[in-house]
Amino acid sequence: MGELNEPFPGSWAVRAGLITTWELRNNYSRVHPDVYVPKGIRLDARGRALAAGHWTKGEGILAGCSAAAMYGTRWLNDRPAEIVMPRRMRPLPNVRVYRDRIPDDQVCEIAGFRCTTPARTAIDLARRLDFDNAVEVIDALCHATRTQPAIVCDLLSRLPPVPGSAKARALLPFIDAGAEVTARNPDQTAVGPLRTAGARNSDQRQT
Repeated sequence: MGELNEPFPGSWAVRAGLITTWELRNNYSRVHPDVYVPKGIRLDARGRALAAGHWTKGEGILAGCSAAAMYGTRWLNDRPAEIVMPRRMRPLPNVRVYRDRIPDDQVCEIAGFRCTTPARTAIDLARRLDFDNAVEVIDALCHATRTQPAIVCDLLSRLPPVPGSAKARALLPFIDAGAEVTARNPDQTAVGPLRTAGARNSDQRQT
């Protein structure tokens, strides 16, 4: 976690000897229970995703805008973190918690955090965002991950009906994975190789 310039579990950092309890209390701001950032840091979508992931101590799956942020998706602005939990959790400010169970083949791991796959992420975005925002963000997601819209449509056809499924089916034909133009080499992706959900970076999330 380098110099602790991103969200981190406070108890882990103290126990690892990276900072003292006094430093944690005086030099860092608490964003969630046992999750801290340096004072003065304003979290972007990826930072909010990391904070939410640490809050659940590896139990949650980053989804929707938070999963998209982990893939390096643009146009997310100040959207709340989104995370899926198998049990009910007390809601926190700027965190949307969905109680659900996601099949393992729709989950991968990025930077030690479990996230929905690009296809599942696109479907959830299509279900929950308004039309114009969904098209913009899903275009950017597919561009960042080199995901073809046909893969998203195939997964949607195999999922059981859930709230927003009809909306997603109507929206997906408008997705164009090549629509977003960036300065990045088109052969590069925003994230490294994805790993199947399994191994965790548990040392960073223990309390």
